[in-house]
Amino acid sequence: MKKRLKKFYKAFTLIELLGVVILLAIISLIATPIILNVIKEAQASTDMSAANLIESTGHNYYATSLLDESKREKIDNYKNIYEELIINAIKKII
Repeated sequence: MKKRLKKFYKAFTLIELLGVVILLAIISLIATPIILNVIKEAQASTDMSAANLIESTGHNYYATSLLDESKREKIDNYKNIYEELIINAIKKII
């Protein structure tokens, strides 16, 4: 009988396992809002970076249009140049 009981001493009890599960649940409850906040800040930073890139691309397009007649005509005639700006911004990223 004693040999059989010695085998069970190496295993965890149900209370120990339950304690570990509760501890992990508490840690995840604390960490989840922090992680979600970091993700939101990263998304906001990415959005600002993309907006700055589009703005700088617009400035560069306007600056080069002062030298290039075909681009100057598009700006002077108020044609939609946003598509070209976005394509140029994507090319810079890639």
